[in-house]
Amino acid sequence: MSVSDEDLFIKFRQLQWLLARKQFQTTVSDGPLADTTRGQGRVIATLKRQQEASTKSLAFLLRISVPSLNELLSKLEKGGYVSRTPSPKDRRVMIVRLTDKGKQVEQNQVDPIDIFSIFTPEEHDDFAQYLDRLAQALEADFEANATPSEQADWRNRPRQPMSAEELDQMIANLPKSSFGSNPTS
Repeated sequence: MSVSDEDLFIKFRQLQWLLARKQFQTTVSDGPLADTTRGQGRVIATLKRQQEASTKSLAFLLRISVPSLNELLSKLEKGGYVSRTPSPKDRRVMIVRLTDKGKQVEQNQVDPIDIFSIFTPEEHDDFAQYLDRLAQALEADFEANATPSEQADWRNRPRQPMSAEELDQMIANLPKSSFGSNPTS
C-alpha cells in the first residue's frame, strides 16, 4: 500500500497538532514557566543547566535574538525569577542568573519515553534519521528560496558567544537530541 504525499503530509500535520495540544495542556495546567520548550520556561530550564550565562550566550543557546531574549528576561526579572548583573571582567556584558525563586520553579516536560515507547529500537533510530532528512531538506529549501536578507539574517545569528570550554561544557550537559545523536558523539 502506497501512501500519497498529501496523505503523509496530513498525518504529519496531525502529529504536529497533537504535540502542540499536549504542550498547551502543560502550559494551561502548570503555567507558562513549567513549559521547558517555550518562552520564559525555556529560559529558566536553560539557566537551571547553565547556572549563569551572558545574554549573548543565552540567546545563542536558545536560538533567539538578543532583543527577544531581553524582553523575556525583563518579564522574568520583574517576577523575581532572574537577576542580571554586569560581568566583573567586562561591565558591558550582562550575566543572567536564576534567583532562589527561579530555582524553585517546578517544570514539566513531555516525556520522550512515553511518546516514543511505541517504537522498537530499530524503528526509533529509523525515525530519527527520517526527521534528520526532513529537517535538512527544509533547511535546504529555505536556503534556496529565501531572499538575500532572510539568508543574511539566518547566517548572522550569534555564533561565537561562548568560549570553546564553555560551549563544550554546555553541550556535555544537554540531553541527547531528539533529532539524531548528540553533536559530541
